[in-house]
Amino acid sequence: MPHYNYCVNVLILGCSFSYGSYYMDDSIANARDAEQCTADVCWYDWLDPQHHYTVYTIPGGGWLNYMTILSEINLKQFDQCIIQETFETRMSLFHQQEWNQVNRKNYVSGEHNIEMNYGDFRLCDKVDGKSAWMHEHIVQACVTHGNHLLQQARVPSYRFSFQGGEWSHSWILPLDIPPVADTLFFEEGLHNWSDQPGIYYEEFETPNWEGHLTLKGNKKLGKMIRNAL
Repeated sequence: MPHYNYCVNVLILGCSFSYGSYYMDDSIANARDAEQCTADVCWYDWLDPQHHYTVYTIPGGGWLNYMTILSEINLKQFDQCIIQETFETRMSLFHQQEWNQVNRKNYVSGEHNIEMNYGDFRLCDKVDGKSAWMHEHIVQACVTHGNHLLQQARVPSYRFSFQGGEWSHSWILPLDIPPVADTLFFEEGLHNWSDQPGIYYEEFETPNWEGHLTLKGNKKLGKMIRNAL
């Protein structure tokens, strides 16, 4: 993978794992409600500080949403793309709204080199579960088109995954990083979770609730990604 000795424009696509670092508010009993996010530091703060990072993050989103972003923005303005693959399949359809854009300082270097675009969209009605048999095919179609768009724009592109498993890619190269859930989840101080029964999560009572990475978890992930690039 190329190493640059000058500033390059890097595009980053991700879900809530690319929004910020998470912590637990001990004053709230329910773990799912107690998890809070600070959006002023995430894993990409530990990437090369000389570059500029444009981040699009859609909590609850996945490849369906990443493909839509790649279709709508000018890819030729970017020199590199990093895609954070999530827990698929995610059939999240959103009403179109404006992006919330924030230009912020890099937590590590202090440089103003991060542009955050947070998709606080209003979710459409849930996709009928009877169509679940189609979901993997839809995600693969989005992956295929995303690869096509990045190749067409000649943007060197890389990916890493929280879930693992391989979608079929033709252009986006895998980083040599094991699935994040296999390496950083359930590690004290790196990841928020609860094994207490009765945690309310979506429509189910579940004995295990899995949250997001903490600041320390993002620091470790960011260093892993930087070493792999």
